[in-house]
Amino acid sequence: MSLRSIGGITAKPILLLLFSIVVSPLVAADSTHGKRYVGLNFGFYEQAFSDSSQSASMTTVDGRMGGYINDNAAVEVRLGAGILGDEIGARDVDLNYQLGAYTRIGALFDNIYPYVLAGFTRAEVGLSNPDTDDAETDISYGVGVDMNVSNLTVNIEYAQLVDNGNVDLGGFALGFTSSF
Repeated sequence: MSLRSIGGITAKPILLLLFSIVVSPLVAADSTHGKRYVGLNFGFYEQAFSDSSQSASMTTVDGRMGGYINDNAAVEVRLGAGILGDEIGARDVDLNYQLGAYTRIGALFDNIYPYVLAGFTRAEVGLSNPDTDDAETDISYGVGVDMNVSNLTVNIEYAQLVDNGNVDLGGFALGFTSSF
C-alpha cells in the first residue's frame, strides 16, 4: 500500500491529522453524552466503472471506533479491507483498503438512533490484468440506523463512500458496536 501525495503533501501526515482531529473529542467525551464504542461492519459495496456499464460487487470488513460528543452527534473512524472481490471479464476487482473519518448526527428514540453520516473516505481498489491500484479520497455521505439490543447495538447503513476518479464505491453495511 503506497500513500500518494495530495497537493504536494504526502497523504500520511494528512491522515494522521484527520485521525487526531476525530479521536481527540473521543478522549475528552463527557460520559453523560453517551459512550465510546467499538464495532465491526460487513459492507456490501458496488464499484462502478466510468468506462463500462458493469460494476463489481465487493464484501468488506470494517473496524469502527467512535464516541458521542453530545446527545445527537457522534464522531468515528473506520478502517477496512475487502474480504471478497469480484471478476469483470478477465479482471479481478478487490478493495485493498478504506480509511475514513465521519460525523453521525441523529436523534435517539427509545432504543433506535436514525442518523445521517458525513465525512471523508480514502479507498484503494485493486485491479488485475493489468495490475493497477487506484486510490482516491472523497467526501462521504449516507444514512443509517442503530438499534440497541441488550448490550450490543446493531447497525444498518447505506453510504456513498467515494465517487472520485476511477473509484466509485457505495452500498450497504451491516454491523454491531459495543459501548465502553
